[in-house]
Amino acid sequence: MKNTLIKFTREKNIAYTHSDKEQMPKEKKCWSSWNYLYKKSDNDSRVAVTYWMNKLQHIDNNIPLFVTLNPISPIPKDNIYDVHQFHHPVFDQAAIDGQFELNHMQGYQNIWFCGAYLRYGFHEDGVWSAAEVSKKIIKSDQS
Repeated sequence: MKNTLIKFTREKNIAYTHSDKEQMPKEKKCWSSWNYLYKKSDNDSRVAVTYWMNKLQHIDNNIPLFVTLNPISPIPKDNIYDVHQFHHPVFDQAAIDGQFELNHMQGYQNIWFCGAYLRYGFHEDGVWSAAEVSKKIIKSDQS
């Protein structure tokens, strides 16, 4: 079991809640709910993701509201509302293999696994996996 669980790694992400439109595509017509910027240099490549909260949460557009993970360019201090650190699952081949393995271990010695890391990493995936485990537990109790 340990050999399977170590396949799941996490990556630190810094999330900025802010009003800096410079973190978005230059053309506003290209703005979407999820946007990314990619910067590559000779020795480094970086990706920043910006969520347009006004569109995602139907918030009045008069007050621009964004959440950017790991910004490539600095966000002016006056535009920052909050900064928070998260650790998100890394979905590399090892993690995908681990998902497959854990799925086949479910219920062994009455141990069950659930969490967003068992699917695509979204909050809803954590709920989905808990519902799946619940169904399997009920089914195993009935047999």
